[in-house]
Order: sequence, then structure tokens, then C-alpha cells
Amino acid sequence: MADNSSKNVVYVKSKIGSMDNYDHKAGGGTTKVYDKNENYDNVKSRAGANDNIGHKAGGGTTKVFDQKTTYENVKSRAGANDNIDHKAGGGTTKVFDQKTSYEGVKSRAGANDNINHKAGGGTTKILDEKTVYK
Repeated sequence: MADNSSKNVVYVKSKIGSMDNYDHKAGGGTTKVYDKNENYDNVKSRAGANDNIGHKAGGGTTKVFDQKTTYENVKSRAGANDNIDHKAGGGTTKVFDQKTSYEGVKSRAGANDNINHKAGGGTTKILDEKTVYK
């Protein structure tokens, strides 16, 4: 079988136009790459950059407090406890807290009449064979 596949490779051709520029060699354009290390020994800072080198930000008039707030003397709003014993009535809605019992429930009438039925599938046949490609 290996002999047949190797013989067929001889007749394979490239795509149309793919071999038109077969002898092309990349030239790299006009870009030049320099391999020189730059010397920054005599570089100085901008004019006036170090004039105010000892400056420290003052922060303006903003004060930041590092004290925790205490709520010891805080009282409730006026009238907040006037109706303290009130319980919501819930209107006319009744909420039941009873579990539903399904004991003694039977299936619908005639539900088990055709319990052994198996679908035939009509005239459609499903083949489970592997296709062999040569």
C-alpha cells in the first residue's frame, strides 16, 4: 500500500501561479541596522529641572483626620419608636406552611394502556456501516 501512495506523489502539481516568482530572494529593503552602543556620559538634565529639587508638597489646607467616629450618644429619629409594637398584617394574602401530600395519587385514566409500545420509526432506516473510501 505504501508503494501506491508514493507513485501518486509524482503527478501532484503546484497551484496555478505559485511558482512564478520561484527565484525571488528577499533583499531587506533600504533599512540599515546599526550595531553601535550609544554613549550617554555627557548628557545633562533639562535647563531648570533641578532648580527646586528640595521641594516638598505642603498639602494645602486639607486636613486628614485619623480619628474613629463614635456613635455612643446617637438617638433614633423623632417619632421613630411611636409605633414600635406594630406588626404587619399582610392584607388578605394567606401563606400556608403545609406540605402537599401526594400519597394515593394515581395516573390518568388510560395512561398505561399502551405501556409496552415501542416506536417503529416509520420507513426510515438508519444504517450503521462505515463508508470505505479508496
